Parts: sequence; structure tokens; C-alpha cells
Amino acid sequence: MPKYICLCEEVTLEEIKKVVEEEGIKDLETLKRRLRVGMGNCGGRYCLNLLLRLYPSIFGEPQRWKTEDELHVPLARPPTKPTKLREFLGVREE
Repeated sequence: MPKYICLCEEVTLEEIKKVVEEEGIKDLETLKRRLRVGMGNCGGRYCLNLLLRLYPSIFGEPQRWKTEDELHVPLARPPTKPTKLREFLGVREE
């Protein structure tokens, strides 16, 4: 049974490690663009936190604290919902 890191895009840990090794990816932003990790319906709320915890084992980096700039952490973007203009204008529906 595969261990999914990104449930929305069905990306496994094995897929991530393979792409990182083969393509030499060193940051999360590039990984997101390559495999769509964090771009599913949840907007990265689940998988980005998991990726940060697994960062040393995925990227082979020593276990030391890095800054957000060094990690290139993509922003989680929750899904948007269409809103009717009348809600912004305060117009009630009759």
C-alpha cells in the first residue's frame, strides 16, 4: 500500500524521493511545481506540513533548522469560493 504524502494529488513518498534523486531538486517550491504537491483541493494544508517534517529524509539534508528562505516553503492556498457581488454590497436577496 503506497504512503501518500499529498492525498489530493495522490503523490507518494516513493515518487517524491525518486524525483528528488533523479532531478536534483533541493527545495519544496520546485517539488511543488514538478509533482503538484500542495496544489490539490486542500491547498497544501495537509501535505506541506508533512513535507516539512520529512524534509531531512527526503532531501538528504542534515537535521538542522533552516530558515523559510532556505527551504523555499510554498504558501498554503486554501480553496476559494465564488461570492456574489451583492454580498459585498450588503444587498439582501428578496
